[in-house]
Amino acid sequence: MRRIFLVGHHPGFRAALARTIQDQSQRTLGVVGDSIWGSDALDTIKIAQPHVVILVVGFASSRELGIVAAIHRLAPACQVLVIDALGDASLCPASGWSQADALLRSEQLSTELVPTIRQLVAQRSAVSSAMRGVCLPPALLE
Repeated sequence: MRRIFLVGHHPGFRAALARTIQDQSQRTLGVVGDSIWGSDALDTIKIAQPHVVILVVGFASSRELGIVAAIHRLAPACQVLVIDALGDASLCPASGWSQADALLRSEQLSTELVPTIRQLVAQRSAVSSAMRGVCLPPALLE
């Protein structure tokens, strides 16, 4: 099972995403945790080393814009998917989200969420096999 971690302000939205991922992936993808924005999310991501982190973005603050780079530092093989939950154009390139590995708008979730995660998992496998000087336990790469 591929590990997914969710980060966002609204617990209900995170729960709905988790159900969608579980239902549409035939349980090949599993949400291993979720958190509101902040250092708790980063601490858990560092420990869990998920395959994909999904960031649910509403109105981006400057504090949140640095989280993609922080995730890439803490979990180098992790792929980051940013979801624009409000469709407020916060995902334009100037917003700082361009460091994400993939971007989706909320209206794309019903058809594109699981295929995008699968694509990111495949990219993660390629990144993991190409990494040098970074040792992760084999169980974390499955």
